[in-house]
Amino acid sequence: MPSHCLHTNTHGTYPPVISAVDILTLWQLSPEDFNEWRRKNDIPLLLQLFKNKLPFFDEWLKQYGIENHFILPSHTGRWFYGTEEKHLLEYHDKGNVCCKIIEHYDITKYEKSALIQDKKFIPYLCWGKKKTGKTRFIPYGANKQAYETLKYTSSMGLGASSRSALLPKNYVLKLGGVSLPNGTITGNRNLDFTDLNNLNLGGNHYGSYQTEITFSTCRHIKITGFIHHFTFTQCETENFTTAHAEIQNTKFIQCESNNHKLNNTKIHNLTYDQSKVFRTASTYIFSIEICELAGKFMRKHRSEELVCR
Repeated sequence: MPSHCLHTNTHGTYPPVISAVDILTLWQLSPEDFNEWRRKNDIPLLLQLFKNKLPFFDEWLKQYGIENHFILPSHTGRWFYGTEEKHLLEYHDKGNVCCKIIEHYDITKYEKSALIQDKKFIPYLCWGKKKTGKTRFIPYGANKQAYETLKYTSSMGLGASSRSALLPKNYVLKLGGVSLPNGTITGNRNLDFTDLNNLNLGGNHYGSYQTEITFSTCRHIKITGFIHHFTFTQCETENFTTAHAEIQNTKFIQCESNNHKLNNTKIHNLTYDQSKVFRTASTYIFSIEICELAGKFMRKHRSEELVCR
C-alpha cells in the first residue's frame, strides 16, 4: 500500500503523526512496504534529529562515508549498538539493490558478482565514547545531564494514546496502542526507534522470522497469544505482561525491565541479559511451564539473579 494512503501530518518535525487506524494500516503492510514507508516518511527526519542532537554525529557519518546509506538498512538500531566493527553490505538480490548491517562478514555467503560494496564502521555509541573520552556523552535537557546511551526522557498522554520522546520534545513514531491481528508479520520490520507502548499480541501466528526491536519504548506490552524469536535490545520494557500465553526464544538485552509479570505462560528459552531493574522491582512468574529460563539483571553496579516467585 503506498504511503499516500496514510494520513500523515509531519509539520516539519519528527515523526509523522498518524491515527490509531493508520497505525493498524502500517502493521498490515508487508515488512518490505512498511520499511519503505519509514525510509520515505520518518527515517530521514530521524536522521536529521540525530545530526542536530547527537555530539559529532555528522563527523561519524562522514568518517565512514555512510550518510547516504543511513536510511537504507531495515534495522536502524544496528548503526548504534555494539563494540565491535560492523559491515554495511550493499548487494544485488533478485534484481534489487539491498543494504544490511552485519557483525561478521563471511564472503563465502555472497557471490562476488552480487556484492556492490562493503563499508566497515564502528557503531556510533562506541565511537562517540572514544571520540569524547566520556562514557556519558549524550546530553539531555538544559541541566547538562548526560547518558551513555539513547534514552526516552518523557511521555505525553496516558494509556494507549500516550507518546514517548527519545530526546527532549522529540516524540518517536507511534506503533503501539493497538491489538495486532493474528497473522500480522512482525519479523523483518524496522521497529527500531518507535513507540510500541500498550501493544497487545493476542494471536498465535506473527510470522516465522526473527523480530528485532532496538532503542524503542515497549512499556505495557501484553502477550495473550504465542510469540517466538523476539529480541528486545536497549529498550524500555517496563510492565511487560503475559497471560495464558506461550513464549519461545525471547530475549531482553540491556533493557529497562521493571515489573515483568508472566502468568499462566509456557516458556521455552527466555533470557534476560544485563537488563536493568529498579531497586524495588522484580519479575513475577506464576503457574507456568518452563524450559530454559536464564537471566542476570543489572541493578546499579552489581548483578542480581533473576527473581522467580
